Amino acid sequence: MSKIVTYSIYAELNGAAATDLTPTFGIFKDVSTGDNLQELPSIININDGFYKYDFDWEAAEGDSYLVKIDLGELAPPGERYIINRLERHDYLPVTAASIEANALLIKASADRIEADTELLNSLINYMLDMEQGSWRIINNQLIVYNPSGQEMMRHELLSFSGVPTSINPYQRNKISISIPRPEVN
Repeated sequence: MSKIVTYSIYAELNGAAATDLTPTFGIFKDVSTGDNLQELPSIININDGFYKYDFDWEAAEGDSYLVKIDLGELAPPGERYIINRLERHDYLPVTAASIEANALLIKASADRIEADTELLNSLINYMLDMEQGSWRIINNQLIVYNPSGQEMMRHELLSFSGVPTSINPYQRNKISISIPRPEVN
Protein backbone atom coordinates (compact mmCIF):
# COMPACT_ATOMS: atom_id res chain seq x y z
CA MET A 1 0.00 0.00 0.00
CA SER A 2 1.44 3.33 -0.98
CA LYS A 3 1.62 6.32 1.32
CA ILE A 4 1.49 9.11 -1.22
CA VAL A 5 1.55 12.75 -0.19
CA THR A 6 1.01 15.49 -2.76
CA TYR A 7 3.22 18.53 -2.28
CA SER A 8 2.56 21.82 -4.03
CA ILE A 9 4.56 24.94 -4.83
CA TYR A 10 3.77 28.34 -6.25
CA ALA A 11 6.13 30.05 -8.66
CA GLU A 12 6.30 33.71 -9.66
CA LEU A 13 8.40 35.51 -12.20
CA ASN A 14 8.75 39.26 -11.79
CA GLY A 15 5.76 39.36 -9.41
CA ALA A 16 3.35 37.44 -11.67
CA ALA A 17 2.29 33.78 -11.63
CA ALA A 18 4.77 31.70 -13.63
CA THR A 19 2.53 29.57 -15.76
CA ASP A 20 4.82 28.05 -18.39
CA LEU A 21 7.76 26.68 -16.45
CA THR A 22 9.20 23.18 -16.39
CA PRO A 23 10.54 22.93 -12.83
CA THR A 24 13.00 20.15 -11.98
CA PHE A 25 14.57 18.88 -8.78
CA GLY A 26 18.04 20.31 -8.30
CA ILE A 27 18.50 18.47 -4.98
CA PHE A 28 16.40 15.83 -3.22
CA LYS A 29 18.48 15.00 -0.13
CA ASP A 30 17.84 12.60 2.78
CA VAL A 31 18.44 14.76 5.87
CA SER A 32 19.75 11.93 8.06
CA THR A 33 22.20 10.37 5.56
CA GLY A 34 22.95 13.26 3.21
CA ASP A 35 22.32 10.96 0.25
CA ASN A 36 20.48 12.27 -2.80
CA LEU A 37 17.34 10.43 -3.88
CA GLN A 38 17.91 8.76 -7.25
CA GLU A 39 14.33 8.19 -8.45
CA LEU A 40 12.69 11.60 -8.48
CA PRO A 41 8.98 12.31 -8.84
CA SER A 42 7.62 14.38 -11.71
CA ILE A 43 6.60 18.00 -11.16
CA ILE A 44 3.27 18.76 -12.84
CA ASN A 45 1.93 22.17 -13.83
CA ILE A 46 -1.61 22.62 -12.43
CA ASN A 47 -2.00 26.19 -13.81
CA ASP A 48 -2.00 29.70 -12.43
CA GLY A 49 1.60 29.36 -11.19
CA PHE A 50 0.90 26.25 -9.13
CA TYR A 51 2.82 23.00 -9.52
CA LYS A 52 2.63 19.72 -7.67
CA TYR A 53 4.52 16.50 -7.18
CA ASP A 54 3.65 13.26 -5.42
CA PHE A 55 6.00 11.51 -3.00
CA ASP A 56 5.48 7.94 -1.80
CA TRP A 57 6.60 7.59 1.81
CA GLU A 58 6.17 3.81 1.58
CA ALA A 59 9.12 3.68 -0.84
CA ALA A 60 11.22 6.22 1.10
CA GLU A 61 13.96 5.12 3.48
CA GLY A 62 14.50 8.45 5.21
CA ASP A 63 12.21 10.34 7.57
CA SER A 64 12.99 13.79 6.22
CA TYR A 65 14.14 15.23 2.88
CA LEU A 66 15.35 18.63 1.74
CA VAL A 67 14.23 19.53 -1.77
CA LYS A 68 15.60 22.28 -3.98
CA ILE A 69 13.40 22.91 -7.02
CA ASP A 70 14.94 24.67 -10.00
CA LEU A 71 12.40 26.80 -11.89
CA GLY A 72 14.75 27.02 -14.87
CA GLU A 73 16.76 29.63 -16.72
CA LEU A 74 13.72 31.85 -17.38
CA ALA A 75 13.58 32.70 -13.68
CA PRO A 76 15.64 35.64 -12.37
CA PRO A 77 18.51 34.60 -10.05
CA GLY A 78 16.65 35.56 -6.83
CA GLU A 79 13.50 33.66 -7.86
CA ARG A 80 14.96 30.59 -9.54
CA TYR A 81 14.92 28.12 -6.62
CA ILE A 82 12.20 26.96 -4.24
CA ILE A 83 13.17 25.02 -1.13
CA ASN A 84 10.87 22.43 0.54
CA ARG A 85 11.33 20.16 3.51
CA LEU A 86 9.40 16.89 3.41
CA GLU A 87 8.71 14.99 6.65
CA ARG A 88 7.37 11.46 7.09
CA HIS A 89 4.66 12.82 9.38
CA ASP A 90 3.31 14.75 6.38
CA TYR A 91 1.50 11.48 5.67
CA LEU A 92 -1.38 12.08 8.08
CA PRO A 93 -2.46 8.48 8.81
CA VAL A 94 1.03 7.83 10.27
CA THR A 95 0.76 10.98 12.37
CA ALA A 96 -2.79 10.11 13.47
CA ALA A 97 -1.73 6.59 14.50
CA SER A 98 1.20 8.02 16.45
CA ILE A 99 -1.05 10.55 18.18
CA GLU A 100 -3.57 7.83 19.01
CA ALA A 101 -0.88 5.54 20.44
CA ASN A 102 0.54 8.37 22.53
CA ALA A 103 -2.94 9.34 23.72
CA LEU A 104 -3.49 5.77 24.92
CA LEU A 105 -0.15 5.82 26.77
CA ILE A 106 -1.01 9.17 28.36
CA LYS A 107 -4.43 7.84 29.43
CA ALA A 108 -2.87 4.71 30.93
CA SER A 109 -0.35 6.87 32.81
CA ALA A 110 -3.09 9.21 34.02
CA ASP A 111 -5.17 6.24 35.20
CA ARG A 112 -2.15 4.84 37.05
CA ILE A 113 -1.45 8.23 38.65
CA GLU A 114 -5.09 8.45 39.73
CA ALA A 115 -4.93 4.95 41.24
CA ASP A 116 -1.63 5.76 42.97
CA THR A 117 -3.11 9.00 44.30
CA GLU A 118 -6.10 7.13 45.72
CA LEU A 119 -3.77 4.62 47.37
CA LEU A 120 -1.58 7.37 48.83
CA ASN A 121 -4.65 9.17 50.10
CA SER A 122 -5.86 5.94 51.77
CA LEU A 123 -2.46 5.35 53.36
CA ILE A 124 -2.28 8.92 54.65
CA ASN A 125 -5.79 8.66 56.10
CA TYR A 126 -4.86 5.36 57.73
CA MET A 127 -1.77 6.93 59.30
CA LEU A 128 -3.81 9.96 60.42
CA ASP A 129 -6.36 7.64 62.05
CA MET A 130 -3.53 6.01 64.01
CA GLU A 131 -1.97 9.37 64.88
CA GLN A 132 -5.21 11.14 65.82
CA GLY A 133 -6.73 8.13 67.52
CA SER A 134 -5.80 6.75 70.90
CA TRP A 135 -4.08 3.74 72.36
CA ARG A 136 -4.15 1.80 75.59
CA ILE A 137 -1.96 -0.80 77.24
CA ILE A 138 -4.10 -3.60 78.64
CA ASN A 139 -2.77 -6.98 79.82
CA ASN A 140 0.65 -6.58 78.19
CA GLN A 141 -0.93 -5.51 74.89
CA LEU A 142 -0.85 -2.20 73.05
CA ILE A 143 -4.26 -1.55 71.47
CA VAL A 144 -4.52 1.25 68.89
CA TYR A 145 -7.90 2.89 68.18
CA ASN A 146 -8.98 5.24 65.39
CA PRO A 147 -10.67 8.58 66.27
CA SER A 148 -14.09 6.82 66.19
CA GLY A 149 -12.94 4.43 68.90
CA GLN A 150 -12.69 1.35 66.67
CA GLU A 151 -9.77 -0.95 67.35
CA MET A 152 -7.27 -0.74 64.50
CA MET A 153 -4.55 -3.10 65.72
CA ARG A 154 -3.23 -4.99 68.69
CA HIS A 155 0.39 -5.68 69.65
CA GLU A 156 1.95 -7.87 72.35
CA LEU A 157 4.47 -5.89 74.43
CA LEU A 158 7.69 -7.61 75.44
CA SER A 159 10.62 -6.77 77.71
CA PHE A 160 14.24 -6.86 76.54
CA SER A 161 14.40 -10.56 77.44
CA GLY A 162 11.20 -11.34 75.46
CA VAL A 163 8.86 -11.63 78.46
CA PRO A 164 5.34 -10.09 78.12
CA THR A 165 5.19 -6.81 80.04
CA SER A 166 3.10 -3.67 80.43
CA ILE A 167 5.92 -1.72 82.08
CA ASN A 168 8.84 -0.32 80.07
CA PRO A 169 8.38 -2.55 76.98
CA TYR A 170 11.38 -3.09 74.71
CA GLN A 171 9.56 -4.36 71.61
CA ARG A 172 6.14 -5.09 70.22
CA ASN A 173 4.86 -7.95 68.07
CA LYS A 174 1.72 -7.70 65.99
CA ILE A 175 -1.12 -9.85 67.24
CA SER A 176 -3.92 -8.65 64.97
CA ILE A 177 -5.03 -5.87 62.68
CA SER A 178 -8.75 -5.13 62.92
CA ILE A 179 -8.79 -2.36 60.29
CA PRO A 180 -6.23 -3.37 57.66
CA ARG A 181 -4.12 -0.72 56.02
CA PRO A 182 -4.63 -0.21 52.26
CA GLU A 183 -2.66 -2.64 50.11
CA VAL A 184 0.22 -1.42 47.96
CA ASN A 185 0.36 -3.13 44.56
